[in-house]
Amino acid sequence: MRVAGLNALLLALAALPMACADAAPEDTTSDGPELGQTAQAHSSCWWWGCSGTGSGTQGPTGPTGPTGPTGPTGPQGVQGQAGPQGSQGPQGAMGPPGAQGEMGPPGIAGATGPAGATGPAGAPGATGAQGPEGVAGPEGPEGPEGPEGPPGVVASFYANVENDQGIVGSTISGTFGQTPLPATLTVTAEPGTYLLTWSAEVMRTSAGGAANFYARLLDQTGGTTLGFMRHGLGVENGTNGNIPDDPEFFALGDLFPFSGSAVVTLPGGTRTYRLEYALSSSSSSLQALRAQHQRITLLRLE
Repeated sequence: MRVAGLNALLLALAALPMACADAAPEDTTSDGPELGQTAQAHSSCWWWGCSGTGSGTQGPTGPTGPTGPTGPTGPQGVQGQAGPQGSQGPQGAMGPPGAQGEMGPPGIAGATGPAGATGPAGAPGATGAQGPEGVAGPEGPEGPEGPEGPPGVVASFYANVENDQGIVGSTISGTFGQTPLPATLTVTAEPGTYLLTWSAEVMRTSAGGAANFYARLLDQTGGTTLGFMRHGLGVENGTNGNIPDDPEFFALGDLFPFSGSAVVTLPGGTRTYRLEYALSSSSSSLQALRAQHQRITLLRLE
C-alpha cells in the first residue's frame, strides 16, 4: 500500500510546473540555426528543473563524423515495365571469311541433249604422195617366133616402161640417174646397121624449184650420148605425186616430150641403152622430177 501511494505522489508532482527565470542563458552547445543566426529564448519549468528556449547566436558546425557501417541490402523491388526498343545501331565490320566447307557430292547428270545438226562436208584433202614402185617380176618365157617382118627390118628389140615415176631431187643433183624402175635396153646384136628410137615425157615438180632439168639417151656401152634435152626457168611445176593425165586440163605442171632417133652401125656384141635424168642442183628429199612412157626401140635394117 505504501509503495503504491508513493508512486502516485511522484506522478502528481511531475505534472506540476515550476517558475523559471525569465531569461535563460544561451545554449551554445546544442544544434541550432546556421552560424550567425539567433533565436528568442523561452523556458518551461517543472519540479525537476527548467528547459529554456531563447534566441542566441548559432555556434559553428562541428566536423562531419565518420560514415557509419553500410546497412543490410533491402529486398529487390518489383521489376518495372520494359522500355521501348531502341533504334538499330550501325552494321558492324565484316568478320574474316570462314574456312572453306567440304565439297558436296556430285549432282545427278542431266539428260543428254538432242544431237546437233551435221555440219557441211569439208573440202577434199590434198592428193597423197605416190607409193614406191613395186619390185619387177621375173622375165616371162620367150614367146613363139612371130611372122616375118616387112622388108628392111631384120630384127627388133625394145624396152617399154609406162609407169609414172618420181625421182628424189638430191639423188640427181648435178648428176644423171634413172627412174626407180629404169628404162634400159640391153641386146646382143649381130654386126649391121640399126635404127635406134626413144621417147619419154618429163615434168619438174614443185620440189624441184627453179633448177634446170635434163633428159638424155645414153649408149652406155659406147659411152656416148645419142639424145639430149634441157629446160630451165619459166617452167610451171607440177605436184609431187602425179603427172597430169589427158582430161586434167587445169592441173599444174608443164609436161615435156623427149624423143629422137638415130641410125647406128654396130660391130656386133652386147649393147646397152638407157634413159637418164638430172637436175642442175637440188637438196630436196622429195620427188623433184617425174617421167612416164619411157620407150627404147632398136630395129635392124640390114
